[in-house]
Amino acid sequence: MHLGAGFQTATNNGGGPWTMVAQLKDKERLPELSAWPGLELQGLLSEGPRQRLWRARQSGRPLVIHQSQRDGAALDWELHLRVRIGTEGVLSPTIQPTARRHLREGRVYVEEFVEGAAPRTRRDATEALSTVDRLHQLTVGHHQRPGFLSTRALLEADCGGDVDLTDVPQEIRSVLRRGWSLLPARPQCVIHGDLRRENILIRDGRCVLLDWDESRVDSPFLDLVDLRGWDPPAGRAVLRAELELAALAWETASSWRLEPPYARRCLRRLRARFAAVADSRM
Repeated sequence: MHLGAGFQTATNNGGGPWTMVAQLKDKERLPELSAWPGLELQGLLSEGPRQRLWRARQSGRPLVIHQSQRDGAALDWELHLRVRIGTEGVLSPTIQPTARRHLREGRVYVEEFVEGAAPRTRRDATEALSTVDRLHQLTVGHHQRPGFLSTRALLEADCGGDVDLTDVPQEIRSVLRRGWSLLPARPQCVIHGDLRRENILIRDGRCVLLDWDESRVDSPFLDLVDLRGWDPPAGRAVLRAELELAALAWETASSWRLEPPYARRCLRRLRARFAAVADSRM
């Protein structure tokens, strides 16, 4: 493994998340890549509290390296799931195995760099919605990601996955659970968990879902509320507002320990939304 000459700026066609953010000189933070012979590390793409993304090349092919904070069992769950559902039409970046044909080495895995654009048209939005619906249909009854809990389970339990409520004041716990209790009863399934616009790319008319770090088994509505083109069932217009409250409660809880300032901003928005709903019913 060696660094490419200088760090270049890289963007996908849709102006997505692939912009170099810094030149990193601390070699202790570099991913160990000896399991992928010939892989050339070019630079840091982005860094968050749960993973770093790097740009790399191998034999001229652009690749993305994920350096995760997840444990091995949680990573195996994600990577094996992606391989399986990829054969059934739910696309994500193709995983580049190690020289020994393993999907990961430690907490590092490598995948293709996807050229594409964010959804722009109604047809693109329909394709994205169809892909997410297929993910949900294929994975009803799938086992939970190791160490994680769904919002349904967190109505009673305090810890699971990115959520740890043990140090959260009781009043705030009640607000979060009030949000999650609004989720309609529906069979749980695998959800992507982070369907922001930059994690959805359209390539040759097909939807490719990026960044599965927050995937888990939970309510499918937590995915649907983020998607352009999804509408609540007839007569349930209030459902979208309820789902937004549930999703905001999740965002607050999952950020509470790792990103406290962001979590508190989410909490203020959550309380304001609840107050607005109460006022509208008076």
